Amino acid sequence: MSRILLNTIALDPLRWAWPRHGYYRLADLIGKIATQTGFASVEIWQYHLSVLSGDELDEVKSALRRHGIGVDVVGGYPVLAGDESSVSIRDLRALFATAAELGASSIKIFVGNEASGEISDEVWAKSLESLDTLIRAATELGLEVNGETHQNTLFDDILAVEHVLTAIGKGRMGVCFQPYDFADSDGTIETLRKLAPDVRHLHIQGRTKDGDFGELEAAPIDYRRLLGILARSEFQGPMSIEFVKDCVVADPADFDLDLVLANAEADRVFLERIAMEAGVKVDRPA
Repeated sequence: MSRILLNTIALDPLRWAWPRHGYYRLADLIGKIATQTGFASVEIWQYHLSVLSGDELDEVKSALRRHGIGVDVVGGYPVLAGDESSVSIRDLRALFATAAELGASSIKIFVGNEASGEISDEVWAKSLESLDTLIRAATELGLEVNGETHQNTLFDDILAVEHVLTAIGKGRMGVCFQPYDFADSDGTIETLRKLAPDVRHLHIQGRTKDGDFGELEAAPIDYRRLLGILARSEFQGPMSIEFVKDCVVADPADFDLDLVLANAEADRVFLERIAMEAGVKVDRPA
């Protein structure tokens, strides 16, 4: 049974600031999600969790219990090779422990931060070693690891994905599928057909033909066809709405959280409908 999640990265106007940190308190976001939308579970962005003190994490746990919101997925962004890798792997292992505390079942990661076609054999070997370390750490905590299909990572095209999955050991990690080109519906469908047996998680975002974030229902990609392919592969993983209309602003002070939540809810309703039409079994909120 698949669940539709809201990714908390959609709710933070500082998502691309550096150093990474959140604009809103995660405990407050949980309350807003529960009272203003029909989402019953979330995917939590790494930097909504990793900055929390012990007391703040306890507050998040309390908010989740009080509002009946589950945590299915926590998203992380490891550096797999280079000078920063040891610190990054340490931070990700701590994130995994927090994810397990919150009841998550899986971790979504960027598979490094370098394009697959530009790395040396040495970086490739170190990346696989780090990835193996992360998978072992997650498995010990009862978590599965899924790599996101994304540019400038080791999952940046079909061959790269298959190469990594084979090298790390088939079945040890899965794919979080996200379109490479949000304006190319047919190309996206063909890519998914090839990766579908390994897809355990889906990232969804409405985009306009110009690449801006828009309504999911108006997106160029035919998500109903995409979901039909997953249904025939007996997909039962989480489907995360990652970005929504009006979630990007020039000034964080201009971010309208209520508007963004309303847009996310509209996308959730649409996604639930087309998923069920496509044959994906959806765990609907009570």
